[in-house]
Amino acid sequence: MLSDIMDIRHLSRTIKFLLPSDVRSWQRFQAESDARLADAKRIIAERDRLSAANASRQEIINVIAQYKVGEPLEIADGPFAGMLATFGQMVVKPGNSFPMVQATVQIFGRDNDIAVDPLSVRRAV
Repeated sequence: MLSDIMDIRHLSRTIKFLLPSDVRSWQRFQAESDARLADAKRIIAERDRLSAANASRQEIINVIAQYKVGEPLEIADGPFAGMLATFGQMVVKPGNSFPMVQATVQIFGRDNDIAVDPLSVRRAV
């Protein structure tokens, strides 16, 4: 692996030593990246399978959704930024070609359904 790295252009020819904590950080990053890649490949394969089977657009959108029903999400942008939500489904409203995340947010102790841009949410930590 070191010889592969040394063959990259514009990379310094001096060897840099990494601390054990740097190696562990890199290993965690690589494991998370590999998991996301595997998840993306699974989603693409399922989408292609549904497309070949002439599935409805809503079925394909639900597969493309990277969240599972009931999964906790954190809203990153907009008026609900910083709040926790529960994923419901991906929806496409008439006249809108972009899917939205339908989620449930608790406001003043009551559950409220909201539609959020998929780019504005992420998995809750």
